[in-house]
Amino acid sequence: MASVKYLLENTLMDLVNADLKWFQQRLEDDHKCISKSEMENADRLKTVNKMVECFGREEAVKIMVGILRKINQNELAEQLENEHKQVSISLSFSQLRLRELRTHLSLLELIQIKPQLRLRELRTHLSLLELIQIKPQSWKTS
Repeated sequence: MASVKYLLENTLMDLVNADLKWFQQRLEDDHKCISKSEMENADRLKTVNKMVECFGREEAVKIMVGILRKINQNELAEQLENEHKQVSISLSFSQLRLRELRTHLSLLELIQIKPQLRLRELRTHLSLLELIQIKPQSWKTS
């Protein structure tokens, strides 16, 4: 499953350099959080990092989609929206599944029905889901 930052970076990779500069120009013109000097020599990765720093992941997606549409990159904007929806659905499902497993684990511990194998299995699934949940957000790009 791709992280939001990865989706943003991949989207900018699809822009040729001239379109990237146009994107960055619109970004700095429309959003005071991003200065001209920050975008002057920024590559795609720095652009994404600055967007996420200023706006957060979810808002950065919305802003990127909006700017892509403004610079007539409608197909790319639609692709980003669709991929972001898939990531959001996957995360929602993971969160739901994680909550469900926590509930089962709590119930087993509460009523003292602790078949060791079942409890160990639930804890393993819970740990894996927590790892999946945390890992994309903790990945650092250099």
